[in-house]
Amino acid sequence: MGYRSTCWRKVIASVLLAISTCMSMVIAQHVDLLRDRIAHYPFSHHADDISGYSNHGSVTGAIPSVDREGQENQAYYFDGVNDHIVCGTQLGPISSAVTVSCWMRTDQAEVYSHLVSKYDFVSDGGFILGILDGLALWAGRIGSGQYIRLTSSSRIDDNQWHHILGMVREGIWYIYIDGALENQYNTGFQGTNLDCSTPLSLGMYYQGDAADHRYYSGHLDDVIIYKRGLNECEIDALYTGNKYGPR
Repeated sequence: MGYRSTCWRKVIASVLLAISTCMSMVIAQHVDLLRDRIAHYPFSHHADDISGYSNHGSVTGAIPSVDREGQENQAYYFDGVNDHIVCGTQLGPISSAVTVSCWMRTDQAEVYSHLVSKYDFVSDGGFILGILDGLALWAGRIGSGQYIRLTSSSRIDDNQWHHILGMVREGIWYIYIDGALENQYNTGFQGTNLDCSTPLSLGMYYQGDAADHRYYSGHLDDVIIYKRGLNECEIDALYTGNKYGPR
């Protein structure tokens, strides 16, 4: 009896190991943080884009700061007055899908400020990842005349690092905080157009006069943009992995 019991335990252990290995392989096949990445700013002493598309940022006022891993000169601090980074217009076509990911830290409950945006209300296209009354904001236009706006349920103005991710996929807008889905909205439009000619801007809204620039006050790090919607495994990998993961 003892021998049979031991054999069954070994069989069960082997099966469980095989299942675990297969599951790991499936997950690994679904995680590709380099595919369709069109901009990546790890802020390692500079605002260069390491995605291969060379949409390098031009820094105005923002100063290098300590990142979420405690490393000096690996993030940027924005003063909320006029600091910003402009990354040009050659981001590549963004039509019906996009994912925007960043890390941020602030203690300012701004009424409204932009973290990452490429948005033009006149041409009715683009996206905004920002802050609205202490909540994360994911908003934009899709060429339908409709303005979409989502906010998180969690506050992000607690002076702690948070991972913020906004995504559009198959007509549905999603906002994630620290790897968890907090809100979503189905527009009913799958043939959308998110593209616009406005430059990609970090820490501000590019258009309008001084009163409309929506300057951000706080730290910003590891901004990544994809021209597709990510899956849950990839979103989790961006949140749990270190900042140098997707190279």
